[in-house]
Amino acid sequence: MHRVFVYGTLKRGFCRHPALSAQKFLGVATSAPGFRLFDMGSYPGMIAADDGISIEGELYEVDGSCLAELDIIEGVDQGLYGRESIPLLAPWDDQPALTYIYLQSTEGHVEINRWPT
Repeated sequence: MHRVFVYGTLKRGFCRHPALSAQKFLGVATSAPGFRLFDMGSYPGMIAADDGISIEGELYEVDGSCLAELDIIEGVDQGLYGRESIPLLAPWDDQPALTYIYLQSTEGHVEINRWPT
């Protein structure tokens, strides 16, 4: 099993959440500081940044087949997102979680504090 932090369209109530519907919702979570979030149009993109902030999201416990499906949804093979391990704030700071970091340029996109804006 894997802990996965989601911050956009995979959250409850959004278009890609059905991919997580059979997985265990652990709760609302916040990343440790070190990230920036951008509005990419119909979805957000989170990037690592030395001067970044904490990002709000949700935490799930997922199985390997779900993780493989999330990689497809997030375009890992196409280089849209990369799956990385990140630290979370309490009460989830006991171990890192996987998340999807945006790998394309954010130039010309508006920085946001959360999704949706």
